[in-house]
This record gives sequence, structure tokens and C-alpha cells, in this order.
Amino acid sequence: MARDPVCGMTVDPAKAAAHFEHRGETYFFCARGCAQKFSADPQRYLNPSPTAADAIEDEVQEALAICGGDAIAALRITLIANAFLEAEVDRLSAAVSSGFARGKVRKAPTSKKAKENKTHL
Repeated sequence: MARDPVCGMTVDPAKAAAHFEHRGETYFFCARGCAQKFSADPQRYLNPSPTAADAIEDEVQEALAICGGDAIAALRITLIANAFLEAEVDRLSAAVSSGFARGKVRKAPTSKKAKENKTHL
């Protein structure tokens, strides 16, 4: 079995909808569309950019390193940091809402108002 590098599906090479050779290696695809995407930009699928899951994994490893490998301590600091960030988001949301209520933060002009302002300059 092989893995389609575009969509991640498991593909039986004998039943693959398409295949493509790149740098001496043959890649198998579940559909012609996946093969076309791959052939247009193989590096995009062979070296994908980091995902959110990769970023979370990096953060977990960093927390563990800070805590000397103690998973419980790493979990505690993560929960504390999360609580702090949630409180900060709430504080900033309240400040923005309060600013709107007092008229200190103005709404963006509609396209008609923007055109009128440009003609008066």
C-alpha cells in the first residue's frame, strides 16, 4: 500500500488512478486530480508547511523542557498560561466594546460615505 501525498489516502499501487515519477521515486494517487496537483508542484506536497498540530507539539515539547520533563508541571503551566490569555482576551474585548459604546472607536465608513469624504478633500 502507498499513501497519496496530496490527500493522504491509502492507495493500492495496482489499483491507483494515476502515478507520477519524481526524482526517481514513484508516487501513487487515488484520483487523477490529486496527480495533477502533485505534478504541478511536488515540493508543496513532499515538504508541507507546519500545521497547527505541529505547532502544538512544539509547544508541548517546550513546556516539558522548561519543566524538566515533568508532564504534570508542564500541564499546570499550560493551564495557567491559558487562563491568563483568556482573561486578557476578555479584558481587551471589554475595552473595545466600551470604546464603541462611548463613541471612541468609530465604525469604518460605508463605501458611500468613503466616496463622499474623498470628494470633499
